[in-house]
Amino acid sequence: MFYHEHRILPRSMELSRPQLDETSRMNLLASSLLLIYYEIVLGNSASNAWCHLQGAKVLLEYHSEAPETPCISFFRKIFQYFNVMLALSLERRPLQITASSGPDFTDYIDPVFGCTASLWPLVYNLADLIGRARLGEDIHKDSKPLMASLQAWSIESSFGSDAYTEAMVQIARSYKFCGLLMLQQAVQCEAPESSEFSNLQSEEIYQSAFNSVLRVCVLSLPMATLTWPLYVVGRLASSTSDRTVILHIFSQFLEKHHMKVVDGARAAVQAHWDDRRLGWQQSAPVLLG
Repeated sequence: MFYHEHRILPRSMELSRPQLDETSRMNLLASSLLLIYYEIVLGNSASNAWCHLQGAKVLLEYHSEAPETPCISFFRKIFQYFNVMLALSLERRPLQITASSGPDFTDYIDPVFGCTASLWPLVYNLADLIGRARLGEDIHKDSKPLMASLQAWSIESSFGSDAYTEAMVQIARSYKFCGLLMLQQAVQCEAPESSEFSNLQSEEIYQSAFNSVLRVCVLSLPMATLTWPLYVVGRLASSTSDRTVILHIFSQFLEKHHMKVVDGARAAVQAHWDDRRLGWQQSAPVLLG
């Protein structure tokens, strides 16, 4: 609580000024992003985090005649990560930001996204489609090109031979395969008779996602961006052996990062296993990040 109030007070003081200089803007933006991180780490409230995200959006769109600094560009990338993760958590459309420049989505290992940056626009589009489906829109037509793009996306494992690089590659692959699985589930919820994949294809995609998540765990390296794919794979795990492995990965994740958001995701997965009546759509928001 002290940390939360410590960040809120400077924000209110800065916002009371009639004009924001670049330093004030940067401080406010950093505070907003830290408050989002605070909500996620403690597993508090996806809705509260979304409110802070909206504040960060205003600050990123704030007109400044000065050239954008590398620090602001870095904050943009952090914003985009939180934007997509919170949109997936709340099943709503991500915020659209008006800006003259945006993150560089070239194909390299990006420590902010925890995977390759070139995959991130596809994950953004996935979150947008999921949000549209939640609003009752027909996403079947628009889901097809995204499915094709996700299937076509690949990453060379030749970025490096070290374990850290392999972990980032496996996290990227887990996002790809979980994106396909989640998109398929969303389309089937909308039109149960339609399916882009056969049962065998779906099982192969699930197994690929499961293997990538497991490999990240085996490498025993930072897993901070693994919550969402682990949550998706966990909800789809049906065998006792797979569920046992999923719970072990959650336990290792918690031991390594001590993030309550991970415990919340684990509880949501177990609740899904316990209630066979539950469909794919969440009965309540699950904070992911």
